[in-house]
Amino acid sequence: MGGDQQYKAVINILGSCISRDVFSSQNNNGGYRISKYSNCYDIFNITGKPVEIDKDLYYQTDFSEIMSNFEKRCLYLDLTKNTLNYIREERSDYLILDSAVCRFSSCKINDSYIAVNPKREKVLNILCEQNVIPEAGGTIKWTEDNMAGPLKIFADEILKIYAPEQIILLDIQGSFFHDNGTKLEPFSNIEKWKDQNRRIRFAFELLKKYLDGCHIIPMPEAVASDTNHWLKVAVLHFTKEYYNYAYECIEIIDKKLPADEEKALIERLCFECTEFYFKHYYDRLATEFSDRNALFQKEKKAKESCDLQAKVFKSMLLKHSAEGSKFFVDHKYKTIILYGWTRISEYIAELSNHSDITVKCVMENIRGQNIGGHIVKGGFKVIPRNADIPQADCIIVADVANKEKIVKNLHSRTTIPICTDDDLLE
Repeated sequence: MGGDQQYKAVINILGSCISRDVFSSQNNNGGYRISKYSNCYDIFNITGKPVEIDKDLYYQTDFSEIMSNFEKRCLYLDLTKNTLNYIREERSDYLILDSAVCRFSSCKINDSYIAVNPKREKVLNILCEQNVIPEAGGTIKWTEDNMAGPLKIFADEILKIYAPEQIILLDIQGSFFHDNGTKLEPFSNIEKWKDQNRRIRFAFELLKKYLDGCHIIPMPEAVASDTNHWLKVAVLHFTKEYYNYAYECIEIIDKKLPADEEKALIERLCFECTEFYFKHYYDRLATEFSDRNALFQKEKKAKESCDLQAKVFKSMLLKHSAEGSKFFVDHKYKTIILYGWTRISEYIAELSNHSDITVKCVMENIRGQNIGGHIVKGGFKVIPRNADIPQADCIIVADVANKEKIVKNLHSRTTIPICTDDDLLE
């Protein structure tokens, strides 16, 4: 536990609002103490030359209609290149990092550089007009071609302050749609964010490499932004389900488990969070976006949904095959019928090779030797979906695209117990 006995641990944060909101979304920060937090700093020039500036004159300059006091402090730290010194002021149990700051360009001021966004551009103009700072001139856009060297310098500086096991690195991506509780809306700047997401992910992979041994919180898929977020609607302002997921990951990390066990638990949480978002939003996305030719079309929805469920199923069932076998043992199912030959069927068939389960047959419409685009392996007997159903202990519906309809149809044809992939994962 952390140095403060009344808290679980003390946290410093160098990252976006996402990293901070993981804690602010919980009551009393989830029991953690947030000591130092800085946002929007020039990660690529973290040890660069400071801008000559009069601190008193800077803080006397009023641009409160553009920036909050917190943003004003972060800008001052970036201008004076004191972001790392600020973090050093109080050592913490953990440092939370994310790479969202890598989406910003760097603005040149004399021989120094600072991170810029639209707000900062307005403020820099005011500061220049009032002679608080020299005039800014020229920007550098950071891409896959020029990130590596500066990020290695940043990582080396961080490792002078924190050991890898004290660093928690979040993998984040901006969302393309937001939810107001009743309706989904796409963001208007999707192409811009595709580019920024690519740079954020590239930077994350570099930091993951340079901070080898740090804790990783992976990004679930299909995360939605919140129209009614307490800050404002934005691509990096997510719904509460993401923050709850990331907070649970922090809780696992703070248990200081063996690395493999920690990774497995976090991966499972990530799959569960992804599964929630896909199940909760896909039908609504297909309906509401289809007439706009937006992100999710029905054909893509069906394919990606099936692919995701198969991915989740394989990870949760095969990586924990004892749990999968336990389902059949608990229900005394020894002979099973697989309805539909999909990747989920293949995973269950693979599981049967390491247990006492016998696959009696596969019910699938036959196209030569190919079953639904797959070649059936293992020598399983194949019968058409509309054939008489032979006796078995249970039928497992592996066709995730039409599960409810298939289950209803099978109940009208047989009294054999019917299970789905969801039943095996409960």
